[in-house]
Amino acid sequence: MQTKSAEIVGSNEDLLTEILLRLPVKSLIDFKLVSKQWHSIITNPNFCHLRSCRKTKPPAIGLFIHSGDFSYNESFDYVPFSVPRLRISPIQKHRLTIEDFSLDIRVVQSCNGLLLCRNIKGPGEWKYYVCNPTTKHSFRIPQLDENIKRGMCLAFDPAKSPHYHVVCVHECPKNSDLSFRIQIYSSKTGSWKICGNPFSSPQIYGRAVYWNGSVHWISILSAVFMYFNIDRQVLDKMPLPRISLRPRTKRFIYYFGESCDHLHFIIACQYEIRFDVYEMKRDYSEWFVKYKVDLSRVVAAYPEMIRDYNNRKYYHFHVLSLVRGEEEEEEPFLVLHIPRKVVRYNLVSMTFRVLHDFVSDESNYIMCYGGVLNSLSIGFQYIESLSCV
Repeated sequence: MQTKSAEIVGSNEDLLTEILLRLPVKSLIDFKLVSKQWHSIITNPNFCHLRSCRKTKPPAIGLFIHSGDFSYNESFDYVPFSVPRLRISPIQKHRLTIEDFSLDIRVVQSCNGLLLCRNIKGPGEWKYYVCNPTTKHSFRIPQLDENIKRGMCLAFDPAKSPHYHVVCVHECPKNSDLSFRIQIYSSKTGSWKICGNPFSSPQIYGRAVYWNGSVHWISILSAVFMYFNIDRQVLDKMPLPRISLRPRTKRFIYYFGESCDHLHFIIACQYEIRFDVYEMKRDYSEWFVKYKVDLSRVVAAYPEMIRDYNNRKYYHFHVLSLVRGEEEEEEPFLVLHIPRKVVRYNLVSMTFRVLHDFVSDESNYIMCYGGVLNSLSIGFQYIESLSCV
């Protein structure tokens, strides 16, 4: 009877697809080996798209950070979020499969299960790759024969389309009155195209975040918050957050990122351990305070966070990531890097626990520059995905 039932399911591809759509990613990766039929279904881009449409946006389950020896290669440290209580996990090595193994690779951005990576040579020699760390597949983005590139960003929403875009901001020719223009690579067409009009705006390139169908850049130094809508191909400004800090207080961007379809921003003074987490409304009308953070308990537990500079006390930590769950009742948390540790700090209950304990001064690579701005390019969320590259 079981054999007959299996034959019925196997002969009905629509029914088999419905069953496979309900399985977790790890099981699907194993089930690709069952048969050619199962492999064909699971690796079909439309299967991944259907799966994304039926599920709420999956949360991150871990964080990639670059290896501590600064010899950027295809191996990265991986810190999982689901570490059992009272147990400190050894940091794991995760290997990306890049077609050109002669390259030293670094992660540029994480976007809904895919990673944008590049080699570490000079700007004129940069090669960019889109990688899926779950399936271990990668694809090299065709080179742009353009002037100096000021920023590359991955734009991907598997619930909207199985295809992704790579957005490039680069300088216009010197004889142009305007400074920059945008080109977009489409994985659907396999080609680049110029989008929108040239523009002049200071420092909107660099670290970029994809959210709400747009790529976002921020520069607190020049008070510029910009976003580029992919579908409408329009560049626009975001409002500035209403921040109240003491006069002549130096502000640092501690975090700018997206989690479960929410855009977050943290700015604070390094001499304080209380700060706000801002969230942007979907209509771009304003930033509002979503969470209030007080790290007093963390500092009390780990006084090595307290440092002295010119006879003034400050606190040594980085916000590596802010993670929200797919359900509202799941408690959001910050992933903090403090001296020799990675800590998970729950934003509602204000409890915390260690995710990883570094050996010796292995973790100095995150803090070696002494500035919190450095954390903007350190932590990259890992979301399980079957998306094709």
